[in-house]
Amino acid sequence: MLLVNNRIAQGRQHESARSQALASERTVLETPPRVPFVATLELLSCLQVEPALPWVPRPSLGTRWWHSAKSVPLNAITLRGAKSHHRRRAFSLVELMAVMVILALLATATVLAVVGFSDTARATKAVTDISTLVKALDSFYTVNGRYPTNAEGLEILTQPGKGSSSGFLKKIPKDPWQNRYEYFSPGSKGPFEVISRGADKKEGGDKANRDISSESLDQE
Repeated sequence: MLLVNNRIAQGRQHESARSQALASERTVLETPPRVPFVATLELLSCLQVEPALPWVPRPSLGTRWWHSAKSVPLNAITLRGAKSHHRRRAFSLVELMAVMVILALLATATVLAVVGFSDTARATKAVTDISTLVKALDSFYTVNGRYPTNAEGLEILTQPGKGSSSGFLKKIPKDPWQNRYEYFSPGSKGPFEVISRGADKKEGGDKANRDISSESLDQE
């Protein structure tokens, strides 16, 4: 009788151990794999998948896990996400190059506009200076009854003399290109002429190199 009881107890212990083993195996199968949090977020951002979708096992494939919505393997999802991320990064480089080209064009246009404005401002200053010199020459003529000779030049306008104790001008300005204004008496069309030769310091030319004369002030 004691032997029978021992065998019954051993059978119950064996059944209990077997039940515990089956329960542990079922728990392992039903537990989803742990994916690092950062890697999961990167994967979902590449695939644009909502993170709330569940992960469930497919019993026929053992321990391989599949997404319940699309039934795509995890390694395939990761590979496709990496390729998509690579394509987006290359497209961003093209966009960056396009922006750089546009900025270069805008910078070139700005420089050209500034240079053109600078030339116009210099020409305007030359016209203003020549107008001031013409008025001083007319004042000299009113006092002395003549215009300065070529030998006297414009410098005589700064010297004290008849009708002006300190001269008609404090100093003779230079043109915007830091050159002397040329004085001729008589001029090509009148009793005198004051000329700026422009940026190239030579007769003739156009744009910044053109001559600016007292005889053409009405046309400036």
